Amino acid sequence: MGVLTFTLRIYSLARRKSDVDHQILALERKIRDLTCYTGVVGAGAITLGSLLSAPASMMQRALAFMGASHRGAASYMQANFNGAYNMYMAQSQGQVNPQTANDMKRYIMWSLYSQYRDKAAQIEEKNLKQIEGQLKLKKDQLETMSQELAQEIKSTKEARDKDIETWAPKYA
Repeated sequence: MGVLTFTLRIYSLARRKSDVDHQILALERKIRDLTCYTGVVGAGAITLGSLLSAPASMMQRALAFMGASHRGAASYMQANFNGAYNMYMAQSQGQVNPQTANDMKRYIMWSLYSQYRDKAAQIEEKNLKQIEGQLKLKKDQLETMSQELAQEIKSTKEARDKDIETWAPKYA
């Protein structure tokens, strides 16, 4: 190959390596944001304030999770409240004053609501860790590609230098 061909190949490889390195940086940012959001979800106390402390890139997912978990928890609470309250009334044999009955209703409702939200958080955390694993795998593949490109650039430069030495005029 000629010097010009080697030089063009080096520039082409350098461009590809630059693109791969840019993709690696973007994946690192996604992984960092995902890890931060996973920590917020995994902490257990899911509030609007805690979700708003998640990275901006995860805001849409955080708000979607909050809405979906609230709707699911409200539905779960409504579906299971009567059974739980009737069980309580059966155990107390109907001998409960009205204030205690109201307190127990609120307690049962909150317990059912919290139970579903906690389960939703566990599922979300599992999904996030799976996505994080996939992103790390892709990042590892890109890093390997970047190293291979760097090695190819080095060997192409060496070949170009050797070609220059071969074709350089030799004066005695």
